[in-house]
Amino acid sequence: MSGTSVDGLDIAAIKFNLDNDRWQFEILKATSVNYAIDLRDRLIHCIHASGEELVLLDLELGRFIGQCVSDFLNDVDFHIDLIASHGHTVYHQPDKGMTKQIGDGQSILLKTGILTINDFRTIDVIKGGQGAPLVPIGDQHLFPEYDVCLNIGGFANISYNDQDGNRIAFDTGPANLLLNHLARKMGYSFDANGNIASEGKCILEMLDYLNALGYYKLPPPKSLGLEWVEKNMFSKLEDDKYTVEDMLHTCVKHIAFQINRAIVNVTGRLLNKSGKINILVTGGGSHNQFLMANLQKSHDNLNYILPDIEIIDYKEAIIFAFLGVLRLNKQINILSSVTGADSNSIGGTIHDNL
Repeated sequence: MSGTSVDGLDIAAIKFNLDNDRWQFEILKATSVNYAIDLRDRLIHCIHASGEELVLLDLELGRFIGQCVSDFLNDVDFHIDLIASHGHTVYHQPDKGMTKQIGDGQSILLKTGILTINDFRTIDVIKGGQGAPLVPIGDQHLFPEYDVCLNIGGFANISYNDQDGNRIAFDTGPANLLLNHLARKMGYSFDANGNIASEGKCILEMLDYLNALGYYKLPPPKSLGLEWVEKNMFSKLEDDKYTVEDMLHTCVKHIAFQINRAIVNVTGRLLNKSGKINILVTGGGSHNQFLMANLQKSHDNLNYILPDIEIIDYKEAIIFAFLGVLRLNKQINILSSVTGADSNSIGGTIHDNL
């Protein structure tokens, strides 16, 4: 898994078992690999790369992923059936029928010799869907005991079952993408524990601007890409009259407000029924103690639950492995109830030596 926050490559070896129509999983081994500074910087700015540069970066990232997986598997005593790779998102404009994740699958295959599946999003976008989020089918099958699943990565997104039992999901807004962008202004890759943000003050003018953006008024299905963030948010974060501490503080308030608002809006029926909403929280943003504190204190009926650290850090990698298992078995792995596509899909391109 390589996310838009560009905080490293997550690799997880997962064993799946179907028992009485319930999928079970076991994490056999997991790690995260940091990008070399040059590769990380090119991934951060790849949206502005030329066509030739992007093709070369696609191949280089594929070779990098393949080498990292090969190194990861050096000392294991279990067999690997397949590699499922999300890739790094460059463009995501489903309204134009376009989404692009780089990290060449053929290069991963050649480095590892293992059947590789990538390019999970394209088929759904072609069918009129958002192509995102893709993790909800994993939420539904692997974590059914929670009312809502929240992942806080480059973007924050939620998934849940509606009154008819259909899985629904959408991006609540940018998260680590904003916070890491600001932290880099101070020479850090990220704001550890939200310590810098906690020292700042809320800029009400900026908070009002962010919360008033049109995306938040749209109904699902909906999803976001880096292009939208650059156009609507990054320029607002370049104002020299504000300190980075204050902008980080304000962005944390904004992220927490939009997550809480989205969950309350879509789970009102559950609040009325049980009084509590149990929310599974995963992703890098769950390590941000200042952000988590703002989430917890905003609404008494929202119960944010942090699972084991391996689930927190590797849930997306686990679920993309699951998407690969479904794809290999020719089973639906993309839900039109989530993406708004014409129909469900079996997404993913298979690369195999045979």
